[in-house]
Parts: sequence; C-alpha cells; structure tokens
Amino acid sequence: MNKISICCVLVLTAFGVDAQKLKEADIPAAVKETFTKQFPNVKKAEWEKEGDNYEAEFKVSRVVMDDKNAKKENLEKSVVYSAAGVLLETEEEIKLSALPAVISEYLSKNYVGYTSEEASKITDNK
Repeated sequence: MNKISICCVLVLTAFGVDAQKLKEADIPAAVKETFTKQFPNVKKAEWEKEGDNYEAEFKVSRVVMDDKNAKKENLEKSVVYSAAGVLLETEEEIKLSALPAVISEYLSKNYVGYTSEEASKITDNK
C-alpha cells in the first residue's frame, strides 16, 4: 500500500512540475494582446506556462435554449498560445449528452462500470 501512495505522489508531482502558475505580469505582451482581442469580455483568467507555451483557463457564459426557455450556462474554457501570441489549441467543456453517438457507444462498450464525469472539445490550430 505504501508503494502505491508513493507512486501516486510521484505522478502528481511530475504533472505539477510541467505546468507552472503565472502572474499576468509574467505573460508576454503578444500573448496578452491576442487573448484580449479574442476574449474581450473575460476579466479573470488563470495562467500557466506549459513548456514554451502559455495557457489561460477561464469561464465563459452562453445562452442555450432548453424546452423553449433560454437558459444561461457557465462553461470552462482554456486556450494555449505560443510565446509569439499564436493560438495553438482551444479546449471547451461540453455536456456529456453532446458527445457524438460513436464516442458514447465506444465508452459504454470499452469502459463498463466506469462513469464519465465531464467531456471537452479540443481544437488545435491545424
């Protein structure tokens, strides 16, 4: 049991070393400029440095229709930029019900006994 605990701590530490929390003052001007242009309404973002890139995590609101009623949703979103301010990747939280049927079927078939807690749509710049 002790070996398992040590392995878990080592794995979590390794992930923590890769991403470093940043203050906004430590973010390159090109990154801040691009982010502000793309997301002018975001007032609070958490920044991390991932290797040579910069990731901003924030919440966005959107209005969706649900049985003829408008409903406001808050979703988590993140974007990754190069140091030059080029958008490399976007990740947006989606509802599990929004997963394509083929993915839901794959999960049900190959992960029997497991429960999905969240889903995301990841789009890279390619």
